[in-house]
Amino acid sequence: SSGINAEWPLRPGIVNISPYLKQMCMVSASKLMHLLEAFSTPWFLFANHTNYHLVFFLLEIFNNIIQYQFDGNAHLMYSIIRKRHVFHQLSNLPEDPTTVSKPHKKRGEQDNEEQLFSNEEWVPTR
Repeated sequence: SSGINAEWPLRPGIVNISPYLKQMCMVSASKLMHLLEAFSTPWFLFANHTNYHLVFFLLEIFNNIIQYQFDGNAHLMYSIIRKRHVFHQLSNLPEDPTTVSKPHKKRGEQDNEEQLFSNEEWVPTR
């Protein structure tokens, strides 16, 4: 495939510099946690067979910061503790095929409903 892979920006950039991040501000820590929260939802993880790579790279970033720069990253530690439910949900992901397919189907149905609603509301009729 000629397109750039979705995980490409995370791997060389942030993952490689993460062991050297001495102090992360609260906004950056919150944004990283928000990415993990979004990427670890079942409907996103199971939507594509490579989406789990994004979660893997984010976990690698957190691991590097905790392992090498724990002292200066209190904001990240606070964000991780505050959003610990994300890690609990990630550790309790469904494994059976029927449960795995349900979130993806529900999300697809919801998108279709939203699309129909927004078309009716925003498309002018003549």
